[in-house]
Amino acid sequence: MPLGRWLSNQTNSHSMTDEQLQRLQSIGYRSESKTAIQWNRKFELAKAYYEKNGNLDVPVSYSTDGVKLGRWISNIRCKRKNRRPAAWCSTQSA
Repeated sequence: MPLGRWLSNQTNSHSMTDEQLQRLQSIGYRSESKTAIQWNRKFELAKAYYEKNGNLDVPVSYSTDGVKLGRWISNIRCKRKNRRPAAWCSTQSA
């Protein structure tokens, strides 16, 4: 069984003890979903941008640490304004 599947099975079945989970976490295991990890990373980059610039007027072409932060912010605004999925928003600004 692949390691990723095993870890997923362990955490989803809730069969691990707190000690076992702590041991996994001590070697870098994160129980957050990949989507949550990515969102949190982008949020931290947006927060850093705000702290440096005093706003979130991020140019659409702006990237940092390999993350297209400007595109991410633009998609969030588009989704809220138009109540559309991110894929639709991306095609509208291309």
